[in-house]
Order: sequence, then C-alpha cells, then structure tokens
Amino acid sequence: MQKNPNEVITIFWENIGKHTPSEFQQVYDAAGLTQFSHTQKADDAWPTLNQMIQSGKRAVSFVDVGASPSVPWLMSEYDLVFETPFDNTLPNGWVCTIDRPKDQVRPMYVLNHFLSGSLTLNGVQTSLPQPNSANITNGKNLEDHAKNCQQTFKKIPNYVAVDFYEEQSDGVNVFSVVAGLNNVKYTPKQIGNGTTVETAKKNNNNNKNNNSSSASNIISPESYLILSILFFFTINLFVN
Repeated sequence: MQKNPNEVITIFWENIGKHTPSEFQQVYDAAGLTQFSHTQKADDAWPTLNQMIQSGKRAVSFVDVGASPSVPWLMSEYDLVFETPFDNTLPNGWVCTIDRPKDQVRPMYVLNHFLSGSLTLNGVQTSLPQPNSANITNGKNLEDHAKNCQQTFKKIPNYVAVDFYEEQSDGVNVFSVVAGLNNVKYTPKQIGNGTTVETAKKNNNNNKNNNSSSASNIISPESYLILSILFFFTINLFVN
C-alpha cells in the first residue's frame, strides 16, 4: 500500500474459522494495514475513489460473519453489499438475482461469474472449478452477464468475481469487460505469466511427443488443474 499510493483495494473475508474481530485487528496491525483501513457507515454515501486516495483510507475490508463495532473497519459484508448467485454449474446459466442477502438490495454488489462442477469423494460432494472452459466463461459470456445485470439493477457491478482471471477468448477478458463497464479504454497486455489452459495442453502434448524425460517449466493440464483449485479458493477467500 505504501509503494502504491494511488491504489484502492477491497478484501472479502470468508470467516470459516470464525475468527474474532480482535484477531483480525492484530493481523492488520502487524501488517501495517490498519492505518489504511476505511470505515463506512451503512447510511452514508460512499466516497469516490479519488476521495479515498486523498484521505489515505484505501483498504476496504468486509467479513461475511463475525463483524463487530469494536473493529469498525471490519465491516459486515451483507449490510453494504449484495451478491449474485455463486453456485452456477451451467455454461449459460448466469442470472441477475440477489442471492446474498436474499432479495435485499444494498448500495453495492458483487457479480459472481465462475463455473463450477462437482466431484464426489467417499460420499462427499465437492464443488470444483472448470479450467477447460474458463476462456469461454471469462470472454463474451462474462461481458453479456455484466451487461444484463447492469440493466437489471440499473447500475454497473462494483466487484466482478471470476475464476482463472488470465483466461480469455477473442480478445475479451475480465479486464476488458471491466474497462467497458467504466467507459475507459482497455489496452491489451499479457495477463499473468501468459500460460493458459490451451497453451498448457499444447506444450504438454509437445513434451509427450518429444519423449522428454527432463523436468519442464510448462504447466501440464493435470498440474494446472491443481493450481487452479488453489487459485479458486484464493478467489473465494478474498474476492467472492
């Protein structure tokens, strides 16, 4: 934050471990993040990004459960933000309804846009990300979903939550979509390390064809899936 004085960040905490506000306070204090933390009252208008930058309060922190007035900058997410449904398993099943808190409008909203599959292990069903279709999900598919929700809610989403942010198709990706929503020009550039699901597949096939036994820096589809699962949970922890 100190090295990037013009950046505003938001952290969404999924408090699965039921950590107390004082525990968050200790971690933020140790990281030097408390001094940048913004506090928002539910009835007050949100400041502009420029106002937040000028004030120095550029870190917004939400928690899904466990908020308390004792730590005012750790704000209850669903008092201020609503979300669209997050458990979509259909490639064209994106909807613009208020899922959390159910049917309750809030000043800001999260557009959830990531596709899930399911895996059953020992009788337990687990939700899994879908890396092989992420380029389609994060392309025109995302663009259409965002525009539909903009029309439905009469405002653009404040947050766009995706999986595999580096995936794209036909020059459309999460950054170009967000730029379009904000009516600003998008300048294409390499996203992440430039490795996508498709390039990983091709490189993996080339390695197999060459019968190479040496270690490779190319991410194979199998290892990419594992990394993607980790990234998916990171997205859910901090963004979703």
